[in-house]
Amino acid sequence: MKDVLYHYNGVQGEQELHDNEVVDNLTEGQVIEHAGEYWKITEVQTVMVASDPARIDVVRVFLEGPKP
Repeated sequence: MKDVLYHYNGVQGEQELHDNEVVDNLTEGQVIEHAGEYWKITEVQTVMVASDPARIDVVRVFLEGPKP
């Protein structure tokens, strides 16, 4: 499982947990269904965050939309 932080048209949403396979397949330019609407991925970033007891990766997904 990976922590994913979605940004909707520049506004940060809530952090969610997703299967590794789903997150690994997110790519820039892809249109995905999320929160009941279709969004275009403009950027995907993996950020390492200091956490106790170990560091974790947070994947930041920037979305533009919703798309028709």
